[in-house]
Amino acid sequence: MEWKDSEDAESLEKDPKGDFLEDEDYPVWQKPKKSLFGDKLFKKIEIPFIAMGVGLVVLIILFAVSISSKDNQNFDNQVASIEKRLRQIEDRLNNLELNTGSGKQIAEQNSKLVEVNDKISRLEASVALRMDQIAAEMNRIQKRASSSGTPRISATDVKKTTATKPAQTTATPKYHQVRAGETLYSIGKRYGLNLEELLRLNKMKSKEVIYPGQKLVVEK
Repeated sequence: MEWKDSEDAESLEKDPKGDFLEDEDYPVWQKPKKSLFGDKLFKKIEIPFIAMGVGLVVLIILFAVSISSKDNQNFDNQVASIEKRLRQIEDRLNNLELNTGSGKQIAEQNSKLVEVNDKISRLEASVALRMDQIAAEMNRIQKRASSSGTPRISATDVKKTTATKPAQTTATPKYHQVRAGETLYSIGKRYGLNLEELLRLNKMKSKEVIYPGQKLVVEK
């Protein structure tokens, strides 16, 4: 008995832990417990959650894409409206330029008309002054002729002249007073004269200018 006990003691000393190694590696309260339903059940439960997560991510991506497409469409609409406004502004500017250009032309034409009217008024004034001078000169001539008197002719003298010479008829020339807007051509046509005859009767040149109130000989 002593020998066996000694052997047991030696064996215990050599391997004091013995069969308790496994128990020390995994204490009783930390030992893994086996599931009643096994690991396969947990794997089957995890798959639907993964699919749901993937579907949620896809939905989020689609929502973001739709929002970005709407934003792009709104941006395109804003750009189109801005371009339309710019075209309208350009059209208004072009219309303003045309209006200002036509206004300048009208102003230039008005200034030219004013100059022409001034020239016409000065010509009319000079013509009127000339006509007054001519009328005054005619009055002086008539007064001189009346004051000097005409010599008396006796009846015998008249008989002698009628017997010796045929009676001479002195034709008085026919005059035409020029009106505004008339030309030498229109005046000659009115009295059956061509332009050369009318110029010859009045001793005028073809480039001479006639004025309203001027008297022209149209018949001798």
